Amino acid sequence: MAKKLKEAKEGKIKYVPPPPVKVSAPTITRDGKIGIKFNQPLQVPDFIKKGQSGRLLAEGGIPLSEINVQRDIIEFIFIQKSGLDDKIEYSLDLDHWTEEEMGVKINFKNPLLISKGKNNDAMVSVIKNKNLFVSKESGEPISSKHSTFANPVPRQVPHSTSIEVVDE
Repeated sequence: MAKKLKEAKEGKIKYVPPPPVKVSAPTITRDGKIGIKFNQPLQVPDFIKKGQSGRLLAEGGIPLSEINVQRDIIEFIFIQKSGLDDKIEYSLDLDHWTEEEMGVKINFKNPLLISKGKNNDAMVSVIKNKNLFVSKESGEPISSKHSTFANPVPRQVPHSTSIEVVDE
């Protein structure tokens, strides 16, 4: 990036800055996989890269299973719209994080309670630490304007059920 800016100042090239960092509204599958795509390559935080490659905490890596997604990265707020008063319990696991996307697994304690009424329940996602979502090209983090999303949650299948069997 610094080289491009220097060349632009010297009049050698026309520099067009990259668009602001945006993430897509998370998609949620029937088996609780949450996919979050980025509009451009982002820097994968160093502790994530090292953790995904199996490095130990002493080497600066944190295993993905040890990361508290809800506290440190993205807050997911579950909203019951199905008209039922069942308490929804869940945990979150960071599945993967690349320059192009992030995957989170939502583990519902009782998946059959999700969106079981007339209306689908919803999930609001709020990026907590915007400095973890930084453009690889510009070094700019995601803005507050692009860091909150809401989307419906489809009915969920029990943990031991094949989605192919349910969708047939």
